[in-house]
Amino acid sequence: MKLNRVHVAVMAALTGVGGLSVQTVSAQEGSGGLEEIVVTATRRAENLQEVPISIVAVTGENLEMRGLQNVENLNATIPNLSVMGSAGGAGTSATSFRVRGIPGVGTYVDGIYQVSTTGLLNEEFSDLDRLEVLRGPQGTLFGRESIGGAVRIFTKRPTDEFGGTFKGTIGSLNRRDATIIANLPFSDNVKSKWTFANLNRDGYVRSLTTNLKGGNIDQSSARGDIVWTPTEKLDIRGQMSRQTDSFIEPRVADAVWLGAAWFPTTAGLLYNYAGLPYNQVDQMSGWPGGTVGKWENRSEITIPNKVTKDQASLDVKLAMTDKLSIDFLTGYTDLTSKVYVDYDNSQWGLVEDTTNAHTHLISEEIQVSGGGDRVKWVAGAFFWDTWTRTRGVSYSFEEFNINPLGVGGLPVWNANNNNANALRLLATQFCADQRAANPAVPGVTPGYLAPPFPAPVNCETALAYYKSAYNLGNSSGRGGNLSDSANTGLALFGEVTFSLTQKFDLAVGLRNHDQHNNVQTMLPRVTAPAYVNREFSGDPLSGDNNAAPRLLSFEKATGRVSAKYQFTNEIMGYMSYSTGFNPGGTSNVAVPGAGTKLFDFGPEDITNTEFGIRSDLANKHIRLNATVFDTKWNNMIVNLALQTCLNNVCVDSRSVAPYNVANAHARGVEIEMIIAPTSNLLFNVNLGYLDTGFDKILLTQTASGGTAAGLGYVAGQTEFSQAPQHTINVGVQHDARLKGGGSLTTRFDYSYVSQYWRAADPRLRVAWYANNGSGIFPGYSDESGDFGQFNARLTYAPANSKWDVALFGTNLTNQYQLNSGFFHGIWGYDFATVARPREVGTSITFHF
Repeated sequence: MKLNRVHVAVMAALTGVGGLSVQTVSAQEGSGGLEEIVVTATRRAENLQEVPISIVAVTGENLEMRGLQNVENLNATIPNLSVMGSAGGAGTSATSFRVRGIPGVGTYVDGIYQVSTTGLLNEEFSDLDRLEVLRGPQGTLFGRESIGGAVRIFTKRPTDEFGGTFKGTIGSLNRRDATIIANLPFSDNVKSKWTFANLNRDGYVRSLTTNLKGGNIDQSSARGDIVWTPTEKLDIRGQMSRQTDSFIEPRVADAVWLGAAWFPTTAGLLYNYAGLPYNQVDQMSGWPGGTVGKWENRSEITIPNKVTKDQASLDVKLAMTDKLSIDFLTGYTDLTSKVYVDYDNSQWGLVEDTTNAHTHLISEEIQVSGGGDRVKWVAGAFFWDTWTRTRGVSYSFEEFNINPLGVGGLPVWNANNNNANALRLLATQFCADQRAANPAVPGVTPGYLAPPFPAPVNCETALAYYKSAYNLGNSSGRGGNLSDSANTGLALFGEVTFSLTQKFDLAVGLRNHDQHNNVQTMLPRVTAPAYVNREFSGDPLSGDNNAAPRLLSFEKATGRVSAKYQFTNEIMGYMSYSTGFNPGGTSNVAVPGAGTKLFDFGPEDITNTEFGIRSDLANKHIRLNATVFDTKWNNMIVNLALQTCLNNVCVDSRSVAPYNVANAHARGVEIEMIIAPTSNLLFNVNLGYLDTGFDKILLTQTASGGTAAGLGYVAGQTEFSQAPQHTINVGVQHDARLKGGGSLTTRFDYSYVSQYWRAADPRLRVAWYANNGSGIFPGYSDESGDFGQFNARLTYAPANSKWDVALFGTNLTNQYQLNSGFFHGIWGYDFATVARPREVGTSITFHF
């Protein structure tokens, strides 16, 4: 059995050329020791254990064996890597990667930068060669900014053998997966591969309102891959693919806290007083004695989210000489998405959104590498042109409006735009008491503003705010926010490695990032639906420019220096210092009562100091790698709740937008160990420790145009979001050789993630509200994490290897894992999504 196929051709990726071939060589043939990892790129080879950077890589076969079916499953399997859905409204429609608690993680598929992670979280792996995670800033080796690190996904290349593979899988939740891969060589130097996959699974979070289930999988993909090698020195690879995905979010009302008051009461309690139940018993998933189960909700959404992604790439590699190679990599992505968000997870139209988006990217990368025994170098240029058009429409308090478009031309927050529900609410004793305690101010019309503004703080004020804040008409006559955003840029990067002695190497890298942003607000041509759970009657993205564009430019030079020393043939140590840069931008936000406003945020930068050791011990039966790092994060960008302020007194609104809010730190340790006591037994242990926190709070812009403290220390806990202190992964694999030549491979894996916050803004965490008179008791927590996941797999293959069959189970302890969303006290609930429950299945694979 090949005991260490988990690390792969990383050095090829680091040089940028990618290499014309990749191979592994047994270092201890017949001894049962771990394999060396040797990569060949531009006719030079280097052992992975001698590379001075923090890298973990997993082959496609090993991903399957460990039950890692998509990127979300990578959570905790790689030390200090966190993967979850969006903390905001997009939920599992989007993907949030953080490495060492730092966002800005570049994602690449076959070298092509992924302009958006929409749909990636639950995208099932198919025909993967390997997946790599590089930790820390990677700007001197990659074209796009990657301040947190890089996730690189590689598909298998076509081969010169005619054949194919069919894989069928059935399992829990009516799982029905089919994948066919056909390898069709046209000639000795023209090879092709064609991959088709159709993946289906029922959902696991049932709506008591619609009886539909969220979390379903309905994916299809097709990919063509052609490689032409007209000479030994020239390699041309072209790919085209399409993937479609349709699903309903697996949302749960994890928390409903009606005492979290911003106005005299939260939005849900106003519904209660009007006779429209919104409380723990009627809405909260899993509330003791409640009517909604742990895997249930009352969402009214019936239209699934839809994502379609088309990609194409052309990769041309040319070995000019034995010491000089050049690579041209062209990429194109076209992505469309439609997402429905029912924040309140109820049968009511309390707070809901719909977002349509269309994105495309064209990129061109040129990399040149060369050198000899004493000096090796790589240099490159990366150009990109990205465009996105987005139409977002927000709805709230639908049950309290006569017409969500207003009455007689009056906006929806006008006091006269009330129906029977509103009148029943205003007639309650609660509202009478509030009115008596906060009488109307003469000459002031009740409106949308909150305290400390000059308006009465009573039910009329609260109702007007909730109705007006985000309904149709708040930004344009046709409803919602429509905008174009585009950015173009050019990055120049390179790195030189000097072998000063046989044991000591010094590497120096530089990058210059030059980017130009253009944001244009638009007036929609097509009227939005009156309610969220409806389709548009025309193209929701058609519109006309209605203001001057916002233009921003960013330019920054960053670098990296590293030194490594080969103490013995088995032990290498290194230290490195690197800087990273993430440009700022502009966010398009709906401000209560003021329509759409554009908010600029500035760039952020990272400095990372790292020490590592790479070792093969006990005659290559133990591989032990350890890394210690210290990262400084300056001018940190955080998705902060938009505030409205008067006289430096501010309150949160529903809108969340990027702000520069703090200087911060992240420091920790990563340990990866593989033990091979015999030739058919393998153990792996991966450990991560992370300490993060805000060191200095900066001032930020507010909706009123002033400044205010960006965020506050929260109950003594100021760690980053999505930054668990501990990640643990333990696995064991045994390969039994059976009589007759067959094999039986058994694999067990356990992963643990300690608690972490899903909300980036510390004010949108329960601990904040618990200390600000909300009525939430301090012991309650909406954190995610603090769960372990156990996977198992048993695979049998006969001697002829023409087929194999596997039994597998994932999340066998049925852990309940929140994987997106956060708590917001204005509305009084946590709009979370929950990860997949326990699943078992069987798959059979035929090779022909």
